[in-house]
Amino acid sequence: MKEISIYNSRGEIHTVLNGDDCAIQTTIENITEPWVEGNWFGKNKYVLNGEVLDRPENTATLSGLTLLNVPVPSTIQIGTQFYESTDSTVELEFNLPGTYKVKVISWPHMDKEFTVENPTP
Repeated sequence: MKEISIYNSRGEIHTVLNGDDCAIQTTIENITEPWVEGNWFGKNKYVLNGEVLDRPENTATLSGLTLLNVPVPSTIQIGTQFYESTDSTVELEFNLPGTYKVKVISWPHMDKEFTVENPTP
């Protein structure tokens, strides 16, 4: 039994195929996306220049209502809203007081989530 992981241009592993050598060889000859040997799906890995690597930790930190050391570029998710960021420092603003879940998404870094308290004015 042989396994391969198929990935996209960003190095995101999205599919794992397994089968006998003949079946895998036939698949390899007919797919257009790159692949690596082994099952790497869902294991916090990505592919860079054909090499399987660990996804790096996200460097973002939270200080009050400010995200610091945010990888560039990133997407900041607040609830169901997404905001693109090209800055390593992000000032968070909320319309209402309350508790918010904020996620920093910056491939290939791991996602990082914060709980943010927006105080009553």
